Amino acid sequence: NLIGLGGYVATGQPYYGANEAVSMTELGVVCKVRFKASEKFVVKFPLYIGYRSYGGGAGRGLAVNFSGVLQYQGEKLRPFLDVGFITQPTGGNDYSEVTFAPVMQASIGLAFTF
Repeated sequence: NLIGLGGYVATGQPYYGANEAVSMTELGVVCKVRFKASEKFVVKFPLYIGYRSYGGGAGRGLAVNFSGVLQYQGEKLRPFLDVGFITQPTGGNDYSEVTFAPVMQASIGLAFTF
């Protein structure tokens, strides 16, 4: 079992209002708890807390994200499945509040070891 602390940067283009997509950038800290599930798999539970900013003056806010990750422990390649949620409990722009309850997200990825 292991606890890790670090930083993160995330980008994306979420749906925003009437058929419009905006850019999103997120910068923050992450705390991960890691458990060995078997000889070849680990399970991680990261909690992300950061600052989220949307392009075009669409707003900014507090990012609070949580997920569960299942990762294969290969020699050089380590594919993973990440399922969780993102939320923004506070934030907005000059004209309105921009907050939202937890939204489910899922992603797959590939980590490389050196």
